[in-house]
Amino acid sequence: MKKAIQGMQERTVENEIEYEMEDKSSGIEKKLQIVKIRKLNRKIGENLKLLYGYRCQICGQVIGEKYGSHIAEAHYIDYFVNSLNNDANNQMIVCPNHHSIIHDANPVLDRRRMVYGFDNGVEERIILNKHLV
Repeated sequence: MKKAIQGMQERTVENEIEYEMEDKSSGIEKKLQIVKIRKLNRKIGENLKLLYGYRCQICGQVIGEKYGSHIAEAHYIDYFVNSLNNDANNQMIVCPNHHSIIHDANPVLDRRRMVYGFDNGVEERIILNKHLV
């Protein structure tokens, strides 16, 4: 199985799997286990959302505004699991679409130009920037 999916994007693999439509084994199972928990100050990301008015720093959109909701996500430029850096200068506010795209395509942020560069040559400029240097 590993050889068959090696080098494939996660979404491609998921699309090729034949999913069952019913789950007759669903239920609740209690388990004792050790889990890793991110220890960080969530107020930093929440304050950045307020600073940008819940607008995506890439597209400027406020998702959910039509419904009286504001959906914005704090994205770690250098992934937290690698850097353990929760500072504001390592976070940016993005819409769910751009957040998913960034994690799927793994572009590189050129901090000097404030541009994400994708492997296919596409560049996405950071259009809202009040805190990144």
